[in-house]
Amino acid sequence: MGIGRLDGGRFNLIVSVRHNADGVRLGEWRASFERASALLFDATDGQHQFGTIYVCNNSSGGRNADAWLLDADGRSSSSVRGLGRETARMNLSGDERFKPFVIIHEFGHYGYGMRDEYEDVNGSAAECIGGTTSDACVMEAAWNEGDRFGNRATGGALVTGRVSEFCVPGNHDPDRDTEQHDINGESCWQTMVGAFPGLTMPGGTPTGPAPGGATPINWVVLAPEQRLVLVIDRSGSMAGNKLSEAKFGADWWADSATAGDRLCVVSFAHDARTDFALTPITTQSDRDNAQNAIAALAAGGSTSIGGGLGAGLTNIINAGTRAATQVVVLLTDGLHNSGEHPTAVVPDLVANGVRVYTLGIGRSIDTALLQSIANSTGGTFYRIDPNLSVAAQEFSIRTALMEISGIARDDGGVVTTQPENVDQSGAVELPVHVESGSELATFGVTWQGTKGRLLLELTDPNGETIKVGTFPETTRQILGDRPYMAFQVGSPTAGEWRVRILPEDHEGSGASRFFAFSQHPKIDGGMYTPQDRYNPGDVVPLFLQVYFGQPITGLSVSGIATLPDGGTAPLRFDDGGDQAFGDLVAEDGTYSALFDETHGDPGTYTFEVEVESDGTSAWYPERGEQLLPGESYTLDPIPAFRRQFSLSLVIGEEPIEKVEDDV
Repeated sequence: MGIGRLDGGRFNLIVSVRHNADGVRLGEWRASFERASALLFDATDGQHQFGTIYVCNNSSGGRNADAWLLDADGRSSSSVRGLGRETARMNLSGDERFKPFVIIHEFGHYGYGMRDEYEDVNGSAAECIGGTTSDACVMEAAWNEGDRFGNRATGGALVTGRVSEFCVPGNHDPDRDTEQHDINGESCWQTMVGAFPGLTMPGGTPTGPAPGGATPINWVVLAPEQRLVLVIDRSGSMAGNKLSEAKFGADWWADSATAGDRLCVVSFAHDARTDFALTPITTQSDRDNAQNAIAALAAGGSTSIGGGLGAGLTNIINAGTRAATQVVVLLTDGLHNSGEHPTAVVPDLVANGVRVYTLGIGRSIDTALLQSIANSTGGTFYRIDPNLSVAAQEFSIRTALMEISGIARDDGGVVTTQPENVDQSGAVELPVHVESGSELATFGVTWQGTKGRLLLELTDPNGETIKVGTFPETTRQILGDRPYMAFQVGSPTAGEWRVRILPEDHEGSGASRFFAFSQHPKIDGGMYTPQDRYNPGDVVPLFLQVYFGQPITGLSVSGIATLPDGGTAPLRFDDGGDQAFGDLVAEDGTYSALFDETHGDPGTYTFEVEVESDGTSAWYPERGEQLLPGESYTLDPIPAFRRQFSLSLVIGEEPIEKVEDDV
């Protein structure tokens, strides 16, 4: 999420409308962002404004978005200093289409890292400048003191509010009691300059008319489709089972594609080529064509990672109007050693809104480079544990690609993914909870090797059974001659599903992996760290945010870290506002953990977290835009749900073992 960027004084942002908005409503949002841009131009003395606003309608593009534009009216909120961070965004309620002032207030949090000036860290009332005559501070004022459309902010002519400036050292919080001062210890303008050193802070208290020269925003509605590109290493070192497993993982992307997905397969060695051009997957024939192209991949040659990324980007751009979701999944087992360097391609990926997931296997990879590519584009870095046996590492190529497929698509999330051993003694049974409001649930199993096929059997919360050859019209069966099978269930019944994994004809098949994905337009989240690089011995702060439309807290959170030597350590997250981080407020929906087990060998640490809402204990934090006396909103109840999130982080310089095609 949050892959917007500052470009020459203009913030180019992505917004995801979390319902199917008609032209009138989109026009109202456009007018609000237009006026918000003018406010920002005024408040920054003509130095910053909004540039291009990329609009994803009908709950598309949510993973990339800097803002979710919600359907219902409510209390807007924002991640602090979230610009460019995968798990962060602004959450703008429906009434903000008439309240451009609130957009700028929330952008003050999201873009610059400012805190509220109308309350302290405990939520008690406070003030920065106060009074009714000053034109500051944006971070302490409510919507009725700023620009809005209609005096009641329900539509109509623009009403100009009195507040249009951020505070400076000379007029900031004289009694030093606001959240901004408690946490940042300075005025809003000082925080802004700290975030963007190119800004020039006013010499005194901001006064005078708004500066001239603001330009209109560029409002671009993106194509409502998902462009998914697999970029697969076929260099010489991938020969054998590594490439075979990569093919199985790519096959799964074709088999699991839903209506409207556009899939592309690019491979690279010393050069890059498009093996299957970006194509809508609508029929079995489309899937067969993609899998025939995948089957033809053969290993040989050196490694042009930059060439592969460039070819993937070219396929996306050549498809026409920019799409709401544009994803590249890069798989490699080696070092770049041929053609254009990957870092030269990254700016173009960023400029075109392409999110890159990187997946590295073996000890001959540049983990720091793969992490940087993912972080720079808003994606995620995945590292296959090099301490596993060779066979287990190879099997993990396939399972990792399958897991990414459950995350990268719009509204996707991992309910669970876990290893299972199914032998000749019979079936494995396990429960899987599917939340209310899920639009598509995928239950799948994949097994090591190509013999001893496994089958799934599902029982929904009403006691209805889904099994091979017997399923309702809303369910799609994925079963062929490849070592996986799955059911995709449309609009699944909410509650606990019973899953049985059984060996076909009672043949044992050994190691396998089960997974369940759910697509829900309101549930999202992820982990992040404040910086990309750490050294052995550093204490690493980890943050976790989970959303049900808005940030939520009161969740059960458990986690584990896998160390470079294969060992593990527990993770303990809480939402208690640990001031050791210097920027947390208790129960604000941001969970935190301090990880101090980095004193061993350098390498990649993988953090895996499971969150659970029991449907009764989770709640929305009392944080967000200032409410007027008596103002309240009805929020959607938070259902019972489960999600898993992961994050891989390079600590120090991971040793690299070169192979022949890396030399």
